[in-house]
Amino acid sequence: MSIFRVTVHNLDASYAWTVEEVDVPNGYTASVSKDGTRFIITNTLDKDNPEDPTDPDNPLVPDKPDEPADTPDDKEEPGTVEPGTPVEPVEEPDLGDAPKTGDSSNAVPYVMLMLFAMAGLIVTRRKLN
Repeated sequence: MSIFRVTVHNLDASYAWTVEEVDVPNGYTASVSKDGTRFIITNTLDKDNPEDPTDPDNPLVPDKPDEPADTPDDKEEPGTVEPGTPVEPVEEPDLGDAPKTGDSSNAVPYVMLMLFAMAGLIVTRRKLN
C-alpha cells in the first residue's frame, strides 16, 4: 500500500471543488470519498478482472515449454543488463537554479568558535567577580 498526499491551500470557497484519479491502473477501480475538507481516493483491485486469469480464453502455449522464453529488449526490467555488457556512465542532470538541500559545510570551525566564545565568557566573568 502506498500513500500519496497533496495539500492545496487558498482555494476560493465560492466554488465546489472535486478530485479525480486520471490514470487508474489496469485492473483497478478508483473511488473518491470526502471526509470534511479531505478527499480520499482509493484504488481497489477488480475481482472480476484478474490480470493473471486461471482459465484464459486463449492460453499462450510455448513452442518449447522446457526452455526459457526469450524476452524482447523493450520488455526488460529497468536497470537490468546482460552480464559482460559494458555500461555507459549516467551523466548527472543539470539542476540549473535548483536549491541545494545537502549541507556540505564542515562543522568543526563552528564548534571551535563556540568553544572559544564560551571560554571567553567564562574568563571575562571571573575577572569581573
